[in-house]
Formats: sequence, structure tokens, C-alpha cells
Amino acid sequence: MQVRQIISIMMATAVSIHAQQIRQLKMTTPCLYLTQGYVLESISGKGFSQSTGSHISNIGGGNPASTYDFKELSFGISFQAESSIKPAWIADINHERDREYLPQSLGLILPLNRFRIGFGMNQRYNSLCDYGKITVVSIDHPEGYVETATVSKSEMTTAYSALLSYSFENAFVRNGRLSLGIQCSYNQLEIEQKLVFRMKVDAGHIGWTYGARYQISDRFQTGVYYERNPSFRDKIELDIDGNNDSIDADLITDMHLEGRLPDRLHAGLSYQLNSSVKASFDITKVYWSQLLDNSTNNVDISGSLCYRPAKRLSLSAGILSTDRRYDQETSAFFGINGRLHGLFLLGGLNLNFQHVDLDLAYVTSTIGSGEWRKQRLGKAGIGIYI
Repeated sequence: MQVRQIISIMMATAVSIHAQQIRQLKMTTPCLYLTQGYVLESISGKGFSQSTGSHISNIGGGNPASTYDFKELSFGISFQAESSIKPAWIADINHERDREYLPQSLGLILPLNRFRIGFGMNQRYNSLCDYGKITVVSIDHPEGYVETATVSKSEMTTAYSALLSYSFENAFVRNGRLSLGIQCSYNQLEIEQKLVFRMKVDAGHIGWTYGARYQISDRFQTGVYYERNPSFRDKIELDIDGNNDSIDADLITDMHLEGRLPDRLHAGLSYQLNSSVKASFDITKVYWSQLLDNSTNNVDISGSLCYRPAKRLSLSAGILSTDRRYDQETSAFFGINGRLHGLFLLGGLNLNFQHVDLDLAYVTSTIGSGEWRKQRLGKAGIGIYI
């Protein structure tokens, strides 16, 4: 219990310092550190593939060069629901998705000859952390001040993107097509944290994605893209209850958060085995070491099969292995490595009604997942094609 209280207080940046001893307090608090908060953006009714293709609703979370697939004015929207994870981190900290009523992603594509102009929105990070109840003690009063508080922290990062791609026909070989794409994203970070006082952050930074896809006929495709994601260092706003004199707002005048979204390098291929079956394979290198020195970079691997038993129906199955690991010293102290490993299975369905399609996917962790990645996810999207 003491460990839980210490870690919770550190995470929530609870402060209690005598006003006569210091005039100003400078503090930095971390953000975007919880692995489970990073949204599995590759989920769709056609599997986990994101390097060679994606549903229209998820164009902001995939390869920008894949937008050439949309040859007509296209729009899509999706929603995602996730089960909570208890516990999700050290000291029995819990995690759940916040504000599930908000869309997970939006996408719009405007075709113009060989150009594709797109706009997208997708949630990159979403976590509502529950640190439980802790006891807060202040020394501002000789008699002492004690209060039991429930600590919670909501963090969301939403990317608003503009995309542009161009396709070269008969590239390298006859019927070969090379598509190049670029994406600029404004990543908005929203944080609200409560412990005796409320801490709020609303900031935004620019990120870039560069992608390429090469297609030989309609059977074989390979794609690669790189996400250059932003870092955050922004001032924190405090909202202190006027009836609570345990914290002097004049002391805490220089508080900043620090964090970043890790860069990612994606590569994948897909192959049409026959008229009804398509297979895809993706690998993603996640640069976790950009967040913390004690984190190591990791490679996520996924594979999917898509079966089309009828003209307007597609069924899919997929598997995803994802992990985050720390150096030996950190893992030995906290017992982290292995508990963040996720092994997920996907079942998907896509119904196409000519100008409208319905995209559904269900994902569940398996027995091979670590304690902190036991979770179920559901995603529903709709596409409109004019």
C-alpha cells in the first residue's frame, strides 16, 4: 500500500511545500507513458493490414500512399470500444478508454486524376488512469492537514491530418504502379488530472508521415511508411478550489508536462492468393526509447487473411503480436517485462452495398498475452462512396 501511495503521488504530481520556504516551484510531469493508451489503429473488418491498404475511415492511421485505392469521392467514420484493464501498470493502476462516444477516426478522399487529396482524424492515444485513493498530507499548517483523494488522469491525443498522394503508372515494369504519399498531422493533446487540484493541458504539435506503395497488377502489393511524431513540452494550467488552502497557487507557477508519441516505421505486403482469398503481413518498429531511456525499441508483427465468399461480403481473421520492454535493471525492480506483451486475435466482416459499406471488427487478447494486456476491443465503421 505504501508503494501504491508513493507512486500515485509521484504520477499525479501532488505538491505540499511550506510557503515561507520557497517562492516558486518548478515541476515537470510525464505524459503519454502508458503502453495500453496507444490505440490499435490498424483494426478493420479486413484485418490488421495498414501498410498496403486501409478502410476509408482510417486513412489518417495508415500509409498515405494507399489512398490511391479510392477512385471516387469517399467518406468514412468509425467508433471503437475497449474493455478496461485492471491492473494495467505497477501499483495496481487501472486503465480504460475515455469518452467512447467520440469517433475513433474520420476520413475523406477527393480523387483528382492521379492525385488523391485526403483529410483525416484519428485518436492516437486514449487513456483514463485510475490511481485509486491516496492520503494527501500538507505541512502548511502546524496541526497538519490530511485528506483522502481519488486520483484520476485523462489523456487523449487526436491527430487532424491532411494527405496528398500521387501514382506513377507502369513504374519499373508494365502494369507496375508506384504511389507516393505525404501526410501532415496536427496532434492535439488534452490532459485533465485531479488530485486536490485540477491540472489541465490543451496543446498541439505537428507530425509528418511519409509513405510509398508499389503494386504489380492487382495481386501483389508492398508498402512502407514512416511516422515522424511530435514531442510535447507545454505549460500546465492549475484549477485550485478556493476552499482548499492546502496548496498555494502562487507557488506552482512554472509547471510543464513532457512526453512524446514514438516514431514508427511500418513495412508490409499483401498477395491475392486467388479470386477469393487475400493474405497480408505487416511489421512495425516502434521507437519506445524516444520516450524513456530505460525503454527498448520493439517490433510488432501482424498477419491477416481475408476471404470473400460473396460479391458483397468479406470475412477476415488476423493475429497481432505487440510488446514493450524495459532494460534489465528496470524490469528486475518492477517486474515489467512480459506483462506488457500482447497477443491478439481478430475477426472481421465487411459488407459492401455498392455505395456504402459496413466495416466490423472484434479483437481479443489470448492466453499468450501478459497480465497488463488482457483486453477485448470492438470497432464499427461505415464508408460512403459517391
